[in-house]
Amino acid sequence: MYEEIIRQIQELNQKLIENDVCIGGRGYYKVLDKMPFPDKKNIFFALSLDNKKQYLIEFAPQDLNPIDMQKYLRRALFLMVLDQEKGVMSAKDFSIDPARCFIITDWIEGKNLQSLMKHIRFHLPEILWIMSDMTYSLEHLSEFGFVHRNINPQNITIQSKTGRSYLGGVEYVTLSDFVHTQLEINNHYASPELVRSLLLPENNEPLTPWSDVYSLGALFFHLVTGEPPFVANRNIEKWCKKPNIPKIKSEFLSRRERKYCQELIDNTMHPKFLKRWSPNRVRRYIMAFLGDSRKEEDMVRFL
Repeated sequence: MYEEIIRQIQELNQKLIENDVCIGGRGYYKVLDKMPFPDKKNIFFALSLDNKKQYLIEFAPQDLNPIDMQKYLRRALFLMVLDQEKGVMSAKDFSIDPARCFIITDWIEGKNLQSLMKHIRFHLPEILWIMSDMTYSLEHLSEFGFVHRNINPQNITIQSKTGRSYLGGVEYVTLSDFVHTQLEINNHYASPELVRSLLLPENNEPLTPWSDVYSLGALFFHLVTGEPPFVANRNIEKWCKKPNIPKIKSEFLSRRERKYCQELIDNTMHPKFLKRWSPNRVRRYIMAFLGDSRKEEDMVRFL
């Protein structure tokens, strides 16, 4: 009797595979013939057969050894702990079936910040709402003692329906932690201590959540001025030893606004990480400026 049941289960699994349906721990997912990122051949859109919502499905490399498979599992578990309501892309399900190992992650329908920055100039209230949303994301990651290390416009999505900004890229950063891959760092936004830890790993440079605060400040500078805080061809090894705080120069800001923005830069991009503001303090500073402003009105062109 048991042999017949096992045979029927195997036949059912085979039929599901033939119809591009994957079985996770929490549900069934139909793999769609659409790839959100053309440069990532292992990520597809997937439709949950339970709630009919669209997610992303990331298939694991086929050649993972048992040790890397365990790391992949830890990565999936970490992503599932994250809370999307706190502005961070998270995982909803996974499978560690050696034949078809995958992770189901969030898909936020909206506009990528990097793409927007190529075509429009942001108004100061819009920038501040984006920064405020990011402080919630950083606070959530710091609850686990996790440092993102790669905050940049490409990893931020502004949701179409709400104007809320979500931080992505966590799924790729954790891959570098849990599986042997090389983490790519965007040196426009990387903190001095992060650069030093990569250039001089033997020094055991401490890396804290305040490194992400620095990156947030660098992103703020770019959004306000239209240019990254530092030129790409600078001597990065020399810079990371004696970093300076960039000064805001923008004809689009009033004198009061420039002073306000510079204070935010001074307290997020300070060379000494212990002198940087916490995400909570950054948010309080922002909300004091925004006052009674309404996000849905300030972010209307992204809705």
